[in-house]
Amino acid sequence: MPPKRSSASSATRKKHARKAAGEQPAAGSPQDGPKKQKGKGKSKEPPKPKVYIAPRKPAPIHPDPIDSFGLASMLNPDLLVSLRKLGKKDAMTRGKGLEEVRIWVQEAVRDGNLDGVVDMVPVWLHHFPSLALHSSHRLRTIALSLHGYLFSLPPIRSSVLAHIRHQSVHQVHQVEMVLGAWSIGAFDIDSSVRAVGQQGWKRYVTWTSPTSEPTVDQIPLYHEEDASLFIDLANFLCKAFLTPEALYTTIFPPPPVAPPPPREVGAKYIPPEATPGPGVEGRETEEDRRAQFRFGALGALKWILDMFPRPTSSSPSQLSDLVFANVLIPLLSKPHFYTALHFKLPLFPINLPSNDEDEEEDTELEADIACGSGQPAIRRAAWPVLTSLASCFDDGLPLQPFLRALSTSALRSAFVEPDAGVRANLWGPLLSYLNKVRDAWLTDAEDEKQEQEGVADPSEAAAGTSDDAGVSETQSPSAAYTEFLDFLKMGCHGSAEADYPVVKVILSTIPRQIFPATFTAHSTFFAAFWAALDARAFSRTPRRSYQQNANPAVRAFLTAYLECLSFSMARLVKEGPEGTKVAIQVVGDQMGILRNEIVSGRLGLGETIVGTLIGKELLQLSRIDEGVFEAAWKELTSLSLTSLLSSESTSLDLIAVVAAIDAQFLEAQKEPLVQLSRKIILDLTQQAVTGLASEDNQATEDKGDKVMGYTKVLVATLSRFGETLVKDRPTIDLLDELFTKDLLLLSSNLPPTQFSLLLFAFLSQRRNLDLATSIWQDLLSSIGKTTAEGIWNIELLLAFSDGFSANHDNITWAKPRGGELDRLVRDTFDVIFDNDKESSTLIDQHVAIIQKLSLQSECFISPATTEWMQTELSRIFTRDTQELLHGESTSTISSLQIILSIFLATVTLMSDQTLEMMNTLALVAILASVPDQWGEMHELSSLAKAVWESWTKLATTSGRERALHSSRLFLKGALMEVDVILDLATILSIASSLDALQDGRSSILDVIPSRSDLDAVLSGILSCPTAHALAAIDSLIPSKPDGSFKAKIGPFDKQGFSSYARSVSALLQAVAADRQLGRRNPWVLWHILALGVYAADRIFVPAFANPAFGTDADLSEIRVIEQKARQISTYLLSFCASDLPQGWHFNFAVAMKGGNLVAPIGDDSKAVIHHYLANVIKGGSITESRVFKLAIQGLLRGVVVEDVDAWVTLAQSAQDKAPQIAIAIAQSVSDLALDTPRLDRYRNELASRLSGVSPKKANSEGMRLLRMLIAAAPPRDSDVIFLPQQRAVFMVQGLQKWIDSDEDLDEDLEGQLAELFTHLAPILQNVPGAHWSFIFTLIETNLESASSQDEDSIPTLARTLRLVLQLEELVISNKVLRENWRNHRDGVFTLINDLLVASADHATSSKPRDECLELLAHLAKENSTALIKTEKISMLCKILASPVLEVQKTAYHLLQQVVKKQTEYYNIEAEVDAEHPIDFELPSELIELLKVEGRVGYEDDGFTKSTFTVLLSWMVLFDLFIDASLKVKAGYVERLRNLGLMSNDLLPSLLSILDVSTKSGKPFSVDNWAVDEFHISLYDGSSAAALRVLAAHVYYRALITTPALVREWWMECRDQQLSTAISHFTSASFSHVIKEKHMAQLRESMEKLTDENFVVKTARAVYEITASYTVDEQKIEITIRLPDVFPLQYINVRDSNQTIEDRVWRSWILGTQQMVQNGSIFEALTMFKNNISLHFEGMGECAICYSIVHAENKTLPKKRCPTCKNPFHATCLFKWFNSSTSSSCPLCRSNIL
Repeated sequence: MPPKRSSASSATRKKHARKAAGEQPAAGSPQDGPKKQKGKGKSKEPPKPKVYIAPRKPAPIHPDPIDSFGLASMLNPDLLVSLRKLGKKDAMTRGKGLEEVRIWVQEAVRDGNLDGVVDMVPVWLHHFPSLALHSSHRLRTIALSLHGYLFSLPPIRSSVLAHIRHQSVHQVHQVEMVLGAWSIGAFDIDSSVRAVGQQGWKRYVTWTSPTSEPTVDQIPLYHEEDASLFIDLANFLCKAFLTPEALYTTIFPPPPVAPPPPREVGAKYIPPEATPGPGVEGRETEEDRRAQFRFGALGALKWILDMFPRPTSSSPSQLSDLVFANVLIPLLSKPHFYTALHFKLPLFPINLPSNDEDEEEDTELEADIACGSGQPAIRRAAWPVLTSLASCFDDGLPLQPFLRALSTSALRSAFVEPDAGVRANLWGPLLSYLNKVRDAWLTDAEDEKQEQEGVADPSEAAAGTSDDAGVSETQSPSAAYTEFLDFLKMGCHGSAEADYPVVKVILSTIPRQIFPATFTAHSTFFAAFWAALDARAFSRTPRRSYQQNANPAVRAFLTAYLECLSFSMARLVKEGPEGTKVAIQVVGDQMGILRNEIVSGRLGLGETIVGTLIGKELLQLSRIDEGVFEAAWKELTSLSLTSLLSSESTSLDLIAVVAAIDAQFLEAQKEPLVQLSRKIILDLTQQAVTGLASEDNQATEDKGDKVMGYTKVLVATLSRFGETLVKDRPTIDLLDELFTKDLLLLSSNLPPTQFSLLLFAFLSQRRNLDLATSIWQDLLSSIGKTTAEGIWNIELLLAFSDGFSANHDNITWAKPRGGELDRLVRDTFDVIFDNDKESSTLIDQHVAIIQKLSLQSECFISPATTEWMQTELSRIFTRDTQELLHGESTSTISSLQIILSIFLATVTLMSDQTLEMMNTLALVAILASVPDQWGEMHELSSLAKAVWESWTKLATTSGRERALHSSRLFLKGALMEVDVILDLATILSIASSLDALQDGRSSILDVIPSRSDLDAVLSGILSCPTAHALAAIDSLIPSKPDGSFKAKIGPFDKQGFSSYARSVSALLQAVAADRQLGRRNPWVLWHILALGVYAADRIFVPAFANPAFGTDADLSEIRVIEQKARQISTYLLSFCASDLPQGWHFNFAVAMKGGNLVAPIGDDSKAVIHHYLANVIKGGSITESRVFKLAIQGLLRGVVVEDVDAWVTLAQSAQDKAPQIAIAIAQSVSDLALDTPRLDRYRNELASRLSGVSPKKANSEGMRLLRMLIAAAPPRDSDVIFLPQQRAVFMVQGLQKWIDSDEDLDEDLEGQLAELFTHLAPILQNVPGAHWSFIFTLIETNLESASSQDEDSIPTLARTLRLVLQLEELVISNKVLRENWRNHRDGVFTLINDLLVASADHATSSKPRDECLELLAHLAKENSTALIKTEKISMLCKILASPVLEVQKTAYHLLQQVVKKQTEYYNIEAEVDAEHPIDFELPSELIELLKVEGRVGYEDDGFTKSTFTVLLSWMVLFDLFIDASLKVKAGYVERLRNLGLMSNDLLPSLLSILDVSTKSGKPFSVDNWAVDEFHISLYDGSSAAALRVLAAHVYYRALITTPALVREWWMECRDQQLSTAISHFTSASFSHVIKEKHMAQLRESMEKLTDENFVVKTARAVYEITASYTVDEQKIEITIRLPDVFPLQYINVRDSNQTIEDRVWRSWILGTQQMVQNGSIFEALTMFKNNISLHFEGMGECAICYSIVHAENKTLPKKRCPTCKNPFHATCLFKWFNSSTSSSCPLCRSNIL
């Protein structure tokens, strides 16, 4: 083993050698004189005394030319300020100064005045070096850019050049700094800075020859034998590279260090910390600074070496000598440059020329010269310098002393470089150097030998001299070559693609002394190649977008390997017979290794790539030497059939490789070589055929493996060399015999896939069509005799199908003889569709067979069977789809997926002509359009969509339209069928998708039932009854329905829609999307009106059966439909009204009255309106009359008087036969508020006839006339007179007879009378008489019999309440009527209040009932005296929970007054019995309302209705605190605390409503509202924002009323995020308002509080109150300060001055704090003042609470102990007795009672 290698330099080794040899040191050296011997037991020498060594003085700071040159007075003031900034330490300030200087210079150039710029040149040159070399990349960029810009200005350039050419002694340093900094900036480590710097450097700095003249625009580094600039620049660059820290200190001198403080004797000296210079940024490291300087210096030095003029025969070499002396000698005499090539501190010797300083500098090797360690940028910059140095050899520069160091450093650094970027830059310089220096490898080897011979330790050297004497040394190989081999072993360090191409070139530079012509040397070299593959170096290569089996790294490896192999062989052959012999041996060995790697499959390259590369190199070897080629070929192809069969499956790659090699031989037209490759293939094929035939007839253990092996060989040879095999007669005879005689044995012995490959490989290459066809037909016959359940035939058929797909172009022999497989196909259908849970694998295989047999039917089955397959698939698909869409079964999804997968695979066979196929494709289109949200059908829909898209690409236009037409017909039927699982939204979505499939050429009406179909459906449901409660809001509806109507309700779909609702809703959405569709089809108007009526009824009375919408239908969807129907019908009615001709109304009414109406023909609006109106007038139901009314109300807009009279005449004629239509016409005409004589006469006629109706006919004829008259009444707010006053009196007298008679009148009749009297009351208000008693009695009777819970009495109740409301309005201005009404009013309102109270127990809601409740609430509010009683509070709380908003508002209005009385009662009780506690109970009904329990939340359209109820209940609770005494408030608060309502219910709910408790998003902003006020009477509940504002107001009330409870809950909150959110929300929106309220209240009460002794001062800005009490010129003072988050945070109460006893004073302060925390600052100050004043008046404090005035009831301590005479508060004693369970005195323990 060679001795361990040393890292010491040659100088160190020489020094150690001298010591080992016993050399004496020179005279005068420190070793002179004998050494002192240490005596045993003697003490050590005393330590040297510590001497203070002062630190070195910093370099002097160069003065700023502004001061030294006196430029301050010459420069522009703005420019002077900017220039001053350049000398600052802060990089930001310097950057701003640079920007300002640049802007100022640009403005000066624009103005044409450059005098100021010229004056600043000395200042700029002074600061430029520190700016150009600053650590800030931005500063460097700006400085270099501005420097180049200044040089582009001729006056400035001339000034700078003059400054440089005529430099004085003190300016030499500055010139060196400017040029050096500029050069380093021009080659900066940052590319962007470098690009800016080189623009100016390359333009304005140049070399000139000794005889040439520089231009006036350039700075010559050498001119007229003056090389001072060059020498300065070279010195600067050498400093920058060798000693960057020293140069940095020169450019950025640190500030002076303050002198150290005086130290005591013997104290340890602590040096001051170094202060960074002005250019240092905190994030810059020392390594970064060195890298910046060295990188730029290397770039500039390379520029010098490349650009300096070379010496010629006609010019002297003085310039070369200067370069050598000032650049090369300083650069190469130090180890810095050599270490810059290496990635770490080098372990190899750097043999520099000896000098006297070797030993002194030896210790520096490990300190600061490892320039390339950890600095890839430095190494990238150093390698190009090597190229420049190599070029210097041609220039005759004396670099021989440095060749050893250069060669060793370059070779020892290149192959160990770990950075791929550095390696990309080093190959060019390295190869260039090796080309110039031929003996570089030998130099390195010699250094290595010397390194091994030298020993670092002198003792080891001495030992080696004695022990190893006479032992011969063997020369070790070159270390660089060893590293080169290691480089190959590691796969080029992961950069195979970039580095392998240079391996051959490097190999060509290695001399024979290093790489001898021996088998061992070559084996070692190529073993290094294969070691990379063994180490899996290429598996770590980053994957790129390359094809499979084409790894570019492996390809580069194999290419380099083969190139090096051919190069080495050529080199060996050139050395004669011995070399050729070695070459044959080496190439045989390497080809064997290569063959084994191919067989093992480790290369990971495609066979074609490997074969191509090997073929090219074999051709090269054939040109080099025939013997070498033969050895390579023999070893590469030395394979037998046995070896192939024994290898793994990847071994067959070798045959493919031979095929690729054969292709190369053919391309090179080397026929002898081609014959060699073909012979191998023929031999292998014949052996495989013979072996396969013999194995088929034998039974051995390894028969299966051998058969598989033979088959693979045959498939490979037939596939790649089929043409060659067919032409060889012996081979083709063997193959024919095998496939004709042993066909069945082959099919049974081989797996289906292998048999298929073998069969197709043979038949495709065999040119005998008859033989191939016969073989195929025999095989089909044998397959067809098996059953469909067999696995063998299934797999074989699948394999055949795959074979056809892969070789479709070459197959002409595959034709069935007849129906060999027909029975098998039918059995396969049975397995797929009639199986009993067969295995999924078996079904998938059968499905695959059907798919592939369908696609390749001409090869397997007859045409009849093909047609049968298509028909059967369509039938099963149609059946299963119908079952699926009708919800009969979901198990058909799997069957449909199978069929669709077959359709997708055989889409090219799907015909678009037959009706059956059209129906199938129609269902496919529907399934393809099912929305994505159908999760269970998503996969099926995706499959159907794929089938449809594939089919449409092949189908004709007519076929596609026919299929879509069939799809729409199915959707039309599905829309009318409620048992279809497709809901309305899904059907419309599918219809829209179908429209998109047809490019928008269809209409939505194609999927909606026709007009006649919808008319028929509507006529069947019009006879369904209508909720008679709706009569309360629509007088067209009779209160008592006709019993002859028969209900036809349902069926409904799963959304609760009937077939009519589904169809018309679809129509509504279509018209809403395209209103022109409604104008083109005006018949849709009638059905939209009908749908709107049914939707409104379902909304108004949710509990009543509706023929269009079921009870489980979503009300939110119905509301959308009703709103949309109202909008669309209004639009269409407006269109139809404008489309009707003038006089149409008159003509239509006259014709209908006469019965001679001729219906117009057509589908325009006129014909449609005529058709529907005429059919209704002939006699319609209630619903028809309502639709009719809506229609004519829209059509009557803008009509003239004649038209109105015509309609009145028609109503008059139809009132007996069609009373509903007559009423509808009368209401529509009366609503126009037109005063026409005909209408007025008609009203009088009705009144006259009504007066003459006898009581017996009151329920029949009287009811009909009564409804007609009410319908003809004008609107109440119009100016039209209903009836003459006298006519009205007579009519009322006649109606009174009905009531006075003994006839049994209907309840509805009395309600209709109340409705009539509502219209007559304004007419009769000034007419006294008995009719008023009759009206009042009717009101009382109706109210007594009415009930808001009875649906039948709701219309009568509503009409009666409207009459009462009308009377209340009239008596305001009518005194006589008011007197008459007063006698009945109390009784009427008692009944109204009772009805309102009774309504609280009814939970269901409907529009008629809600309207009645609103009327009750409005009237009760006007007469609330009877309800404002404390015993009514429970009843009012129930009313507060009503679902009707107006009722709730009324209940709250009443509760406000009730709780006010209750608070007054509790205040009195607290004052009367002040000495005993009182239990302040809250109403149980109110407590139940205060509990949230999930009643606060969101619905689809906003907050729940109960949310408002909860908030309103808390408003009532907080009203209890208004004007309550402190004792009452304390009782309420304690009650709330015990119940936990505030913390458990209110506050969490409020924060949820206001979005404060949410973890994301911002809380609701209340900045636009005044949270301290909210008027419940104005709340309408129309928006969620209004409710949020109410919630904010409730939160404000909680903070004002119960601050202690809110504060307790907030402080106990454990969620820090929630707590922070609450505090921010409260402080931002409420704290300021609350603090202002407290301050305002205090200012208002200030006069009551202050007197001559007690003064209160407020500081509003900081919300601080100071109270002071003055007694005998002594001031007692406390300060109260409101916190920022008030009232969540405690109020700060502190005492400023106090002269009272501590015990008493603390009790006063505590009482004040307790009272002020509850929100009453005025009460707290009042108690504080009373305590002080009573104290100085001689009143004693309570011995329990130490306060004079009790905090709650404000009583004085009047109870005294008879023994100790101490006073006590009665309340304090009561608490003491309860807690101590005794009646003794707390102080003396004597009995007080």
